[in-house]
Amino acid sequence: MPLNDPPESVKSLAPYYLDWLAHRTRDSCWSATALKDHYGEIDVPALHIGGWYDVFIDGTIENFAGVSRYGSAAAREAQYLYIGPWFHMPWSRYVGELDFGPEAANRIDELQLQWFNRWLKDEEPARPPAKVRYFLMGANTWKEADAWPVPGVVTKRLYLHSRRKANSVSGDGWLSEDAPGDEFPDLYVYHPSIPVPALGGRSGAVPELTPMGPKNQLPVEIRNDVLVYTSAPLERDLAVVGETEVELYAATTAEDTDFVAKLVDVHPDGRAFNIAEGIIRASFRNGVERAEPVPPGQVLRYTVSLGPTAHVFRKGHAIRLDIASSLFPTFDRNPNRFMNSGEATDADFETATQTIYHDARRPSRLNLPVVPDEKAVDRDS
Repeated sequence: MPLNDPPESVKSLAPYYLDWLAHRTRDSCWSATALKDHYGEIDVPALHIGGWYDVFIDGTIENFAGVSRYGSAAAREAQYLYIGPWFHMPWSRYVGELDFGPEAANRIDELQLQWFNRWLKDEEPARPPAKVRYFLMGANTWKEADAWPVPGVVTKRLYLHSRRKANSVSGDGWLSEDAPGDEFPDLYVYHPSIPVPALGGRSGAVPELTPMGPKNQLPVEIRNDVLVYTSAPLERDLAVVGETEVELYAATTAEDTDFVAKLVDVHPDGRAFNIAEGIIRASFRNGVERAEPVPPGQVLRYTVSLGPTAHVFRKGHAIRLDIASSLFPTFDRNPNRFMNSGEATDADFETATQTIYHDARRPSRLNLPVVPDEKAVDRDS
């Protein structure tokens, strides 16, 4: 630190990095190069490839949907989406600490050859490909759809509950479909000098620098600055396909801070693997066009996107939600100050006491896009 004073090698190899830090809000610098502002100019077929643990998965899906809607007439009919269980690189059946089985093996070269043969050599495939092909983790098989989001999903709401102490996996936090009544909030203290380390997740770096993929979360869930809410073991399989989000009612003593939410699959043997995660910087709670300080102590409603996923929580497994204020080094540490974080040093660090509410007036909850059709988890489909 500070982030805006990196080694000379970074300055020479990636001079745009300093531009990113200098433009902390979405201004003309970002709009000039944003693909989303130019979908209408795209007039070519495109094969959009991504992975559920790829840091770029949000943009991959956004581009597929954007060109499918706003591209030229020819382009709109020729957009295809293909998503595996992988992180950014390499593509393999072995991702993080899990083996997703033989169907997850890397066949990208074959897929791309078929694609170019079709559009450059007019070699039509024997069977027209589906617009969307995605890997359903947990069932460890491929699924097809005509669009994304997948038609027919319904929202399952799981509310946060506790008896005042959801701190760590040893606490008393739980998730259920029952809306909360009169409940006390949960509190934890976040200090940027001791951030919660990232164990796996979505990253575009090498694993030694920023961990990637699914990993057992228990080593971080034992911390008291991590709130843990776990459902009862499932009585039947539950297929979650689409973008998950958390509606969080929270207050902080800081003028700015972060809130992190992580969706976790708890196996019957106690291992807990991360499925998706998201973060929101409180000063950008109303959008990235402007930064606003947080009124200390005021309860605000935050919507934390955990991004898209496709995962089956198996019968006997449990659904878990972790809440914290850091995920380092995947995301930079918020100094709990209203300032450009690129300029922050450890001398700027301040302590923040975070309060998470879950009562009848402030029902914090996890929203899951669920496929109700049991065929969604059929291994043979």
